[in-house]
Amino acid sequence: MLTPGDATSGGGDVQAEGAAEAGPAYPPGPYGLAVGDVFPLLTLKGYRGGVAPFTSVSTSEYYDPTGSRGIRAGDFGVQAG
Repeated sequence: MLTPGDATSGGGDVQAEGAAEAGPAYPPGPYGLAVGDVFPLLTLKGYRGGVAPFTSVSTSEYYDPTGSRGIRAGDFGVQAG
């Protein structure tokens, strides 16, 4: 698993260790999906890093505008079953 601060790991998922750490405030809208837009602030229920427990995961936990946490991308998979 790629964890914040470890940009050299071979895994594809980012796991927010220390997600409770206060980071920079998530930017305000307007939000959009085009290059240069701010991705919408979402909170989903699921498994962080693909493992239990079932919890809330927010895009704000992965906001890293300076790159100091080593987060370069996020991959949120959503399925209906």
